[in-house]
Amino acid sequence: MTLDLLAAAHRLDQATTAAEFVLTAIALLDEAGAHGAELYAVDHEVRHVVPLERSGETFPIDDEFLAALMGNRTVDSAGSTWSPLPNRQQPFLVARIAPSQTMVDPGLGSLIGELYAHRSRSRFALEQPRRCAAMSIAAELQWEILPFQTDRSSMHAVAAALRPAYDVAGDAFDYELSETSTIAYALDAMGHGITATLSATLAVTALRNSRRAGASLADQVTAAHRAILDEWDGGRFVTLVAVQATVDKLRVVNAGHEPLRRRHTDGSINTLRLHADPPAGVPHSQQYRTTEIAPLVPGEGLVLLSDGAASTQSTSGAALGPEGVNRALASAWSPAPFTSVHRFLASVNRDLDAEQLDDITALVMVAQ
Repeated sequence: MTLDLLAAAHRLDQATTAAEFVLTAIALLDEAGAHGAELYAVDHEVRHVVPLERSGETFPIDDEFLAALMGNRTVDSAGSTWSPLPNRQQPFLVARIAPSQTMVDPGLGSLIGELYAHRSRSRFALEQPRRCAAMSIAAELQWEILPFQTDRSSMHAVAAALRPAYDVAGDAFDYELSETSTIAYALDAMGHGITATLSATLAVTALRNSRRAGASLADQVTAAHRAILDEWDGGRFVTLVAVQATVDKLRVVNAGHEPLRRRHTDGSINTLRLHADPPAGVPHSQQYRTTEIAPLVPGEGLVLLSDGAASTQSTSGAALGPEGVNRALASAWSPAPFTSVHRFLASVNRDLDAEQLDDITALVMVAQ
């Protein structure tokens, strides 16, 4: 059965509570042929799907499940059949359906996924199931100022994530897509706790403010530097790297941050040892410099990381290190940046049986 999507959107919009939204969405899925479907949300660390109704159970997201979510196709996992309800490139919702049923109608699935992402910002009962642990105040503040974890334009696809999701302490990311360029940032504020989050938040806001005023990449980083310096008078700093990707070049400004990685079309990954200026907030008289390098060709990727990945330690006490990071990235790589990011973080945190000593920010940009 084909539903009138405009009428479906109106019915979802009329749902005044979280419970009504879920019941309306399930009713629409039933009318579209997915009889008996159950709605599940993807948790913040993309490790589990959790029920939006109290009667359901939690299921793990393995690599096959993640690939199916990003490929927008059904998958059989943990004894159930699942069909994604995508929001752009980021999976928020998935429907548990009968094995005999086909995939949820893509138009209706996307409508429910998009409206859920919007509604969950103002209805905590929709957001709450996605939290598998208590979120610290610092993490709550940090996530509130960050963009969605993934998006794409005709030029680039971008995805990013933080670990640990529920107790971040100063790591952050931001990006902006347009018809002519993609701008991305990774940040790592000094220390831990609320003050680290506040300094990272101030830096992100200063970057956005100057970017939206038309400032160059170097001037954006300078604006973040001045904001941190004015507020803490040299008592705090934020390392950051800013990248602007266009058709004909890549511009990079590095303020004391971890080096970029470039993933080539042959699968190799190399570390870009580019010039780095002092971190934002450290008193200095230098001008932030822009380095220009060759543009990404379709299929190539750029990786922005914080130093938390390289400092992660295995059970033997050895740090993962730069080369270990590159190996983990190569193994985790996927055409979908969202998959690459979460495979990489899973590799660092689980598969390597490693102890995470610091926050990790991972941002991947891929040329289309």
